[in-house]
Amino acid sequence: MTKFLTLLLLAVSLLFGFAFFFDYLISSLLVANLVTKKNRIISVESKKYLLKGYFKDNKKVKEFIADLVKKHNFNQNRLNILFSNIEFQFEALVLIAPEYKEELSKYIVPKPRIKNGEFVKIKNINRGVWEKYIKYRITDTHITNGVKFWQSHQKTLSRAEKIYGVPPEYIIAILSIESNYGKNTGQYPTFETLATLAFTQHRRASFFEKELKSFLLMTKSEKMKIRDIKSSYAGALGWGQFMPSNFKIFAVDFDGDGIRDLWNPKDMIGSIANYFKKNGWKKGAVVAVRANYIGKRFKQLKTGYNTRYSLDELKQTYKIIPKYTFNYKKDVSLIKLPKYSYDELWIGAKNFYVITRYNHNVFYAMTVHQ
Repeated sequence: MTKFLTLLLLAVSLLFGFAFFFDYLISSLLVANLVTKKNRIISVESKKYLLKGYFKDNKKVKEFIADLVKKHNFNQNRLNILFSNIEFQFEALVLIAPEYKEELSKYIVPKPRIKNGEFVKIKNINRGVWEKYIKYRITDTHITNGVKFWQSHQKTLSRAEKIYGVPPEYIIAILSIESNYGKNTGQYPTFETLATLAFTQHRRASFFEKELKSFLLMTKSEKMKIRDIKSSYAGALGWGQFMPSNFKIFAVDFDGDGIRDLWNPKDMIGSIANYFKKNGWKKGAVVAVRANYIGKRFKQLKTGYNTRYSLDELKQTYKIIPKYTFNYKKDVSLIKLPKYSYDELWIGAKNFYVITRYNHNVFYAMTVHQ
């Protein structure tokens, strides 16, 4: 019996000893593994990633990266990796710089307009420039959807008007034209598109380089994932199609969640109203009015949002008279809308000029107003 107990105690001792040894061995291996991993992490972080890919020999790109690292505390390795993996956006480039169209044809073959197996002939609609412009921009569908949007966001629109003085209908018109109330915000990868436009030689390259910098600063300040963001072919963002440089100046957190979100209708309502206000919009002031003149085609004076005439001069010297009451004391602009059978003439006040700050096209501004 004593011998049996002795053997049992010996067996238990050996078992515990083996378990302790095994635990020690596993612990040692884990520590060694963690040390190895830690060293590997340190090695990766300290490794210098060189610029590769399409822009590897581009001096401007290297200077651009260096500037972001020095002045804005970006990580050079991360930027080098980002620029090394760009998919060049040829389609966006040719839309901005048509001189690259021949180059584009090597990569994209246009699809013919086909219906029921036959080529579709595009009809030559005999209308004026203005009628062609507004045909797809002022429709019953746009108006109906605008009313629905107004009903859905009435409180936000009313608050924007109270704070910034901009009537809801002007904000709604912008959202209608720019993105069809958020349905068409763009499908181009923003970073790759702006990089393509910034570092390819054409007359607007410097403009897009500034926009690319603004975009990267925006993603950093708002903690956004760069490669998840899509835009128009020119890099315009969100429901209101803000260019990145406009984000810092005009974007507001209108719903109070701590984020300025260009894809949030509430933030976009406040941001558009702020855009108008900061560009000089005057609450309750007139915008534009139709004018009568002698003849069917207007060639007497220069027209455009930058023109400046006094109402008295227009009336007395050129017989240009507002069709309706127009209580405005300052100089005005003359806006011509060429139609098929005659030119429609409008008189624009400062608020009309403000709309052109959103888009410099006179037709665009008049579409918003109408």
